[in-house]
Amino acid sequence: MNPGTRSAVEDRRYGHERYAEIGPAGWQFSAPSGSGAPEDGLQGGSDQSAEASPGDAPGALSTLVHDSMPAPEEPASSASVNPLVGRTGTEVLVSEPAWRRYGRNLQTAAPDAQWLIMDDSGSLVCDGCSVEWADAAPHSAWIDADILATPLLRKFLGFLVRNQSIYWLHVSAAGVDAAPFRALHARGVVISNDHLGGTNVAEYVLGQVLAHRLGLHEWRLAQRDRKWQPHRFHEVSGSTWLIIGLGAVGSAIAERVAAFNGRTIGVRRNVTGYETADMCISPTQVLEAVPEADVVVLAAPLTDSTAHIVNDAFLRRMRRGSILVNVGRGALVDETALVRALDRGVPEVAILDVVESEPLPADDPLWSHPRVVLTPHSAGGSEEYRSRSAGSFCAQLTRFVEGRPLANTITTGEFA
Repeated sequence: MNPGTRSAVEDRRYGHERYAEIGPAGWQFSAPSGSGAPEDGLQGGSDQSAEASPGDAPGALSTLVHDSMPAPEEPASSASVNPLVGRTGTEVLVSEPAWRRYGRNLQTAAPDAQWLIMDDSGSLVCDGCSVEWADAAPHSAWIDADILATPLLRKFLGFLVRNQSIYWLHVSAAGVDAAPFRALHARGVVISNDHLGGTNVAEYVLGQVLAHRLGLHEWRLAQRDRKWQPHRFHEVSGSTWLIIGLGAVGSAIAERVAAFNGRTIGVRRNVTGYETADMCISPTQVLEAVPEADVVVLAAPLTDSTAHIVNDAFLRRMRRGSILVNVGRGALVDETALVRALDRGVPEVAILDVVESEPLPADDPLWSHPRVVLTPHSAGGSEEYRSRSAGSFCAQLTRFVEGRPLANTITTGEFA
């Protein structure tokens, strides 16, 4: 795809990521320069300066090559013998944090595997010996929850996009719409991911909405000022929630709202009849449902049809006192239109865990707006999620080495 034919949503999806494009075949992979690793292994011809779209929690996958991130240093060269030479077994690339935390579990899942470990500098080690990037030939790799939204993720993906041996990549996140994943998929790499973020993100959403409807901040301020100052609040019971996106996250939110005796309207493209929401509608019916909602939750992926789904027309239909929560993609919301709406007083508050440009520029008006609650793409960042994601990869790895079908593999349609 050439830059001139890229749609607006694709610009937002790829924003700040620099790659050289070579037409319909996808992205050009940088060639090795010398014996070591070239910076992050990603090279680009055209500078796309559009704002980046965030990835699924935990971590903003789409901001892994954000311009504001420091350029990775080249890993130190080593003359050690490469332990991978001549080996025909399964070589698996993992991060050093993942190996340190889950090494025994990984070895149990694949006893005969050879483990290629990347440290924070981007250097590779196998069986205690340094391995040059050009010599490494892993068949599979795991992007674990510990390195999401860290500088190591950039180095890790930089290695993957230029390495020709990778057959399978597992990502401990639901969102894989960043450019490197699209490039790998176009090259034929099998990509699988996790849909384990329901519990952590749903609890974040319920916690934030409860805090606002109960007015917890008012009690905290009164306590700080030593004032015995009661106030009235709103119950979640009986409220109506419009949940746009009924994947693992949206479904988990609907289940928890039901426990509070709330009513849920789910939005998804293909209704199966097994949804957890009280009723389901298609995306074409969203504007009709907006005025009913006390809470609107965005938990949808970013596509051409969902980009800026929350625009002026949407916001003008929100009811007074309503809450907007975004745990999907920053580009689902037209932030300029949102600021105008907040200035008018509707919605009453916007709870944003994701924004179009991450990290949010210091001069962005969202920082200081009194009706905005900002968190740094952290809705999925629970300690428990890390353990769940490790267990998921170990199960996938066992399937892989036994030659059984992998779960949750990405199809071309999911990049549409």
